[in-house]
Amino acid sequence: MCIIHTIYVFKYVMNIFDLEKRKKYTKCIVETVSNAMVYFIQNKIVAGWILVFFHAISGLYIMFNLITQEVNSIYHIYTFIWVMVIYLNYFFNGCILARIEKELLQDKSWGGPINLLLFYKKDKDKETLNNFIKYFIAAPICTIVILKYIYYENPIAIFLMMILIPLLFIHSQCNIFEYFISNNVNTNTNTNTNTNTNTTFKEIHDNTKFDNKCAKPLLSEKDKDTKMTDKLPMVQKA
Repeated sequence: MCIIHTIYVFKYVMNIFDLEKRKKYTKCIVETVSNAMVYFIQNKIVAGWILVFFHAISGLYIMFNLITQEVNSIYHIYTFIWVMVIYLNYFFNGCILARIEKELLQDKSWGGPINLLLFYKKDKDKETLNNFIKYFIAAPICTIVILKYIYYENPIAIFLMMILIPLLFIHSQCNIFEYFISNNVNTNTNTNTNTNTNTTFKEIHDNTKFDNKCAKPLLSEKDKDTKMTDKLPMVQKA
């Protein structure tokens, strides 16, 4: 029973990474947070700029501590938050805070606080924006963090290299969960479905053969008499 429950839990967790479900989660979070902020602040634009301010300050605070602090128990917390932020960006196909800001500010071209620094009131290409954040902000910070753990001879450095370095070679808008997780679940599901389908077709085919073999056309009374007459021996007339 434990193995069965473990399999069901594993399938449930893997299904969370399905693309359609992630879209629903993103939409639900954006709408819930946006409505809550508008309810308390009573103004969408003001609520949006408050969130932008919080987004920028919290991001700068975490990056500042990752660069300046020594590796200790608190530093581990900052590192964990940083790694979670990176992977949540892939999970939500973008920063969830930026998506909420876009909803509140009613600006379809909004990409986050970075717009205020380099891309404000310009043509904002999402790919260019994401690549700038990835290679000029995220990658240098990750490098500093890994080097710090190496300097302090902490084995966490190996784990960080395993989960962060491959992201440098993956497109910033790549749907990594769809490729590496959901496809495996879908493949197993499709395999089971195909097996069940083939079994069903085989059963139908066998049943059809059985029915064709056993079923005989009904004969009318006239046909029966004709058939019985054909079977009687011919009597020659004297």
